[in-house]
Amino acid sequence: MNIALPQPDTVLSGPFWSGPVRVLRAAASGPSIRIEAVGLSDNQYYDRTLTADQFQSLVKEEQGGTFTFDADPRLFRLATEALRIHLAHAFDPQFAVSVSQVDPLPHQLDAVYKHLLPLPRIRFLLADDPGAGKTIMAGLLMRELIQRQDVRRILVLCPKALTDQWRREMWERFRERFTLLTGESISGAYGVNAWLENDRVVASLDLALQEHILPGLEQATWDLVVFDEAHKLAAYRFGPRGKIDKTKRYMLAEKLATRTKHLLLMTATPHKGDDENFRLLMALLDDKVFASLKGLRSALDQDQSPYFLRRMKEAMRHFDGRPIFLPRHVDTIGYPLDPHEQDLYDAVTHYVATGLEQAESNRNRNVGLALTILQRRLASSLYAITRSLGLEFGQTSARRC
Repeated sequence: MNIALPQPDTVLSGPFWSGPVRVLRAAASGPSIRIEAVGLSDNQYYDRTLTADQFQSLVKEEQGGTFTFDADPRLFRLATEALRIHLAHAFDPQFAVSVSQVDPLPHQLDAVYKHLLPLPRIRFLLADDPGAGKTIMAGLLMRELIQRQDVRRILVLCPKALTDQWRREMWERFRERFTLLTGESISGAYGVNAWLENDRVVASLDLALQEHILPGLEQATWDLVVFDEAHKLAAYRFGPRGKIDKTKRYMLAEKLATRTKHLLLMTATPHKGDDENFRLLMALLDDKVFASLKGLRSALDQDQSPYFLRRMKEAMRHFDGRPIFLPRHVDTIGYPLDPHEQDLYDAVTHYVATGLEQAESNRNRNVGLALTILQRRLASSLYAITRSLGLEFGQTSARRC
């Protein structure tokens, strides 16, 4: 018989006793096992002889007894190594850096280990300049939270063009394998909700909005949701007390914000010059704190805001103090215009200004964008602006006919 006998003081449970019992003695009796034990609740003495099959299938060990040193040393070494790695984050304050294929920069370490990780519940907008490595910061954050067993299910929603980049970065740098969900993979999973079956998911934001996709996503809950290019989650208020116009992307973010513990928004252009639009974006993180513009200013005026972080390229430096990005010098260079060019410039500028006023009054943002492009075409060349004006007036005449 190759069954390991329970050691003295081992706590067992099974149908042979009225409750958990503490083993006094255990000995092999031919093909059976004789167990002498005392009940933990009733203090009753038991003397039972069980077959090997009964002991293996019906008896459960609740607590180990006397320790012995007869185990396989290789398995013991493997168990202690697993425990050491499991607890490594408690001794290495930057454990994710040690186990990842990255050489983080000072501003990246500052964002993850000084602003994000100390938060008990992360609801944060990371808004550093383009090129700051926000994806690496998100990866370091994920790795730390996974190691601490704080998160298991992670969802990354981003523009379709960035989905492959996210998967590649997460695997090559952090050895975290994310599943890319597409319309085909979701539709092909008959009878299965792909959002529930996968714990690490990257998907296109616009895919998640499709009518046949959204219901499955709304059934899932997450430990961490990341929105890349979060400025696309737009909402607008027209007038001081006007109605709030929410895009479908914004409404999706509102729903997911209630179905996740941690929420990370990432964008290099958080503010579009509209304070109310920015407040509504921040309200995704905490609708009570950012319920008004006064609350917005109060929460962001703090030196260490628990909701928002933005660093410009000029402030980002290497560990030795060298600037990471070369300095930028922007100059406006003037040049003279011929009389006919000046007349055209003044006429187009007047046309654009008048059209923008009408577009604003009619709340037509598309017309405003088209007029802005006319100004750029004017600065490009006479040929470009005459082509644009000819096309626009030609379309206008056609619509009137």
